[in-house]
Amino acid sequence: MPQGGGDGTPPPGGGGGGGDGEGGGPTRKSFVSVVRNLDVKMTANIKLLIDQAVYSGFTQKVFMKWLRKTQEYADAYPGNQNDGGGGGSPGPSLAEMEYKANMEAFEAIAVRAGIVFNKSLGAWLIKNKVSPAEFSFKADAVAQLTNNRPLYQQFKKALVQEGYAKPGKMNDAELLKFIAGQGNRKWLEVWNLSRARYAATQAGITLKRGADKYLALNPRLVGRIADKGLSDAALTSGFQSMAEQLLKVLPLSKIQGYGLTKKKIEQAVFGGKNQTQVRQTIEHIMKQEEAFFQPRAAPEAAEGGGFAASDQYRPQA
Repeated sequence: MPQGGGDGTPPPGGGGGGGDGEGGGPTRKSFVSVVRNLDVKMTANIKLLIDQAVYSGFTQKVFMKWLRKTQEYADAYPGNQNDGGGGGSPGPSLAEMEYKANMEAFEAIAVRAGIVFNKSLGAWLIKNKVSPAEFSFKADAVAQLTNNRPLYQQFKKALVQEGYAKPGKMNDAELLKFIAGQGNRKWLEVWNLSRARYAATQAGITLKRGADKYLALNPRLVGRIADKGLSDAALTSGFQSMAEQLLKVLPLSKIQGYGLTKKKIEQAVFGGKNQTQVRQTIEHIMKQEEAFFQPRAAPEAAEGGGFAASDQYRPQA
């Protein structure tokens, strides 16, 4: 009979009627069926567990409790063991059907994103309690980073600056590990910062602290924009608009004495408590500029002076 302890199987015990469980409880056949339905390998150790279950009159619930402690179960459902160390109850993190459904979803998501999927990755995702929805979002980000090297460089730079990676140590494998493993808050902070920086540089904006150039922004200002969690489309159009305002409106504001700043222009484009007021100021500046370049009507000829229509030059025939 299997012994309790090292292999996770129960010690032999009484209390059962022996035989084949014909007294209304689960039978040997039903235990075998459970093992096969769960795709757990039928080893000598599992057969001993079934013998013990029949001998001791285990209910299916008790049988499942001991089955989940075996190495064979761990091999069939890697990453699904919760030892209770994190505050939860010992046992599987997910029910077996949910585990299988999640693994299938993980694989489909990985294939779509061009990520090499294996059982080890799936187990790691299960162990770290990453849902298919979360993995889908992050896998799409990995695909975007893989296909967009400038964005990838911004992301690696952000990881180093935020203290999540050492310079030169972030390769593709480490990238996936970070993305899949970090909690949503930390992940989103770095991801949003990277996307905002990328959108800014694509609009021709330089990220440099203390720069006097019109098309230069303090990285902290871009960081505040990143915290808004805007979509890629909103970031792209927003920074393009901001670049245009920085080149066109900011110089005019200085000439006309309106006191616009880069921070105020950022509020006008991306939102802020003074957005409406700043937009009105920008509109007023642009109207003044348009009025300045409007063609003016020629003054009418004074009576008794100037040129009459008949005095205009006409080419000789």
